[in-house]
Amino acid sequence: MQLLFKEDLYKTGRLKEVSMSLKSDGVVDSAKQAFYALRLWKHSKINPFELVVPQKPVNGIDGVRRLMKAAEEVSK
Repeated sequence: MQLLFKEDLYKTGRLKEVSMSLKSDGVVDSAKQAFYALRLWKHSKINPFELVVPQKPVNGIDGVRRLMKAAEEVSK
């Protein structure tokens, strides 16, 4: 799970909740949470289209990546 979080954060500077759920829980367990996901989508908390539409990195992604590298060096 931690590796998935780092991967998403490093690529775009954002967490992709939908893809993270699919990768960590699998399709069957994620499907069990469909009603909860629909409620989140209704209130604009998640975007299921992020699976097919790539997100642009946030402004200042270089700073995010530098912070992540610094944190990894400190944790070693």
